[in-house]
Amino acid sequence: MILIKGFLRKKSSKIYIILLSIILLAISAVFNISQYCSNIITNTYQKNSYFFGISEKNFFNDLIANKYVTNVKKVVLLEPNNVSFVNNDINKSILIDQGNEFIIIIQDEKNEINNEQVILELPKFELNNVSELSDLIGKEIGLKNEKFEILKINGSNFARVIVSCDFFEELKSNDDYFAYIFNLNEYGKKEEIIDYLNAHGININFIQFYESEAEFNTIDALEKTNDFLKRGSIAVIAIFLILFVIIANNIVSDEIDRMNIERLIGYNKLQIRKILILKMIVLNALVIFFYSILYVILNILIYAFFNINLNMWSVYLIFIILILFITTIILCCFKSIKRYIYK
Repeated sequence: MILIKGFLRKKSSKIYIILLSIILLAISAVFNISQYCSNIITNTYQKNSYFFGISEKNFFNDLIANKYVTNVKKVVLLEPNNVSFVNNDINKSILIDQGNEFIIIIQDEKNEINNEQVILELPKFELNNVSELSDLIGKEIGLKNEKFEILKINGSNFARVIVSCDFFEELKSNDDYFAYIFNLNEYGKKEEIIDYLNAHGININFIQFYESEAEFNTIDALEKTNDFLKRGSIAVIAIFLILFVIIANNIVSDEIDRMNIERLIGYNKLQIRKILILKMIVLNALVIFFYSILYVILNILIYAFFNINLNMWSVYLIFIILILFITTIILCCFKSIKRYIYK
């Protein structure tokens, strides 16, 4: 204990603790800001876009197996000539999303309707611009050769026709294709996933619509910022690892040179190395301790000013900390120790 206390009082040990704690805090902050931007990008994409895929084979398991795919729903795709409104003044195009050519039918998951009813979901701009839509409630809509009562019309980001589970299964049984809509939890992999599914015989379309140009520009700016942050985090980690190896190597070397008394009173090399490893483990543990304190303070300040909670630990940070401990142990184990030193 006395040896460790003396080691921690040294100026080099204090500099090591302060410098590495600040660098870990910087790495953690960069990762958290990047993750925060990624979450905003993902949420905005999921709100304003979707994928729909169609194939002659059932590719549901392919979608579920992909770790980047989420919110998978099976759908029926109707051509506009299979749909009719009792009010001919209503254009069927309101049921077709921009960039799509089909009317998307989904099943009622909330059990709100019976087999003779449907619910329409329409984009908000359609609800605001087409005054006759409110008159459709209670009226009929034709889907293929059957008529249904429009129970209600909900505002949504995209157009959907919701039918009962029984009628949905009836429609599905008459189709010779499989169709699904889905989102991603990582839109940086968008092109990669589209190429993968297309290569497996699945026709994938990416549909997106933004109510304002400002929202689209915000996403574009965030994607560029996040790309910069990811590159920056790699640079910060590289700098951290280089500085860490240099500083840790110097501390271990200096400490070996200072441990004259231990060696002169008979400590062998194995005992010296054990003491070195213990000192460096304690030193690194203090780095983690002070980093945690600094992070809590930073998180409190960020929450107070921006109402954002940051995640203290991440897989990347834990990996870096493991490298920190492993590297110091390796330095202690393989650093050359002379038999005697006379001064």
